[in-house]
Amino acid sequence: MSKAKAPGITLANYTLGNNITADNFVSFTYDGSNLLPKYTITSDEIMYIKGSLPGDLPGSARIGLETSAYVFFGSDVDGSWFTGSVTPDDQGGAGTWSVASSTPVPEPACLALLGIGLAGLGVTSRRKAA
Repeated sequence: MSKAKAPGITLANYTLGNNITADNFVSFTYDGSNLLPKYTITSDEIMYIKGSLPGDLPGSARIGLETSAYVFFGSDVDGSWFTGSVTPDDQGGAGTWSVASSTPVPEPACLALLGIGLAGLGVTSRRKAA
């Protein structure tokens, strides 16, 4: 067993419970361990992808990824996982997937409206003070 950080998968336009496809796969990052260095699989490199993330995350999932250079990662519903090139160089148990939260970035139009509103408040308060 290794001392590995949690891997991360980035998907676009993906609904939990649906199959992961090449259309919604963006990248996968394995953060490395004492047995295997860090690597990233991008959408340009993906040759094989199969599985889905369950709707009741966090939890385990059966997912398989492989590149044209035969770098692979697999996880199973019992939480076990394995990764490597040609043969498993690293493996572990009790793996779970979760959804990373992200802070939404305000749209430029919203920021412009906020600025106009604050400027209007400033003008109104100056007129009342005068």
